[in-house]
Amino acid sequence: MNWLFVFGTVLVVAGVLLLVLGSAAYIFMKGGVKSEGGVVGCVVVFFVPVCFGAGSESAVAMGLVGLAALIAAILLLQWLFWRRREAAAGG
Repeated sequence: MNWLFVFGTVLVVAGVLLLVLGSAAYIFMKGGVKSEGGVVGCVVVFFVPVCFGAGSESAVAMGLVGLAALIAAILLLQWLFWRRREAAAGG
């Protein structure tokens, strides 16, 4: 089985689990808790990430920081895998 397929499946399952847990936490909270939120997305066109967001400024800022950290982590993992493959090939 392709490791990329497994990784994508794990990400989808983790997203659904996060959605369910967040909804359950909101439903079972006692009292009126003020919350604010926003929506953040990122689309990669060729090699250029296009990020956008809507909502309160602090929520969008935190979302964009999270996306930047995620992109940096993915780039680091790709570089490490590339190094490992080059070392195995004798390069």
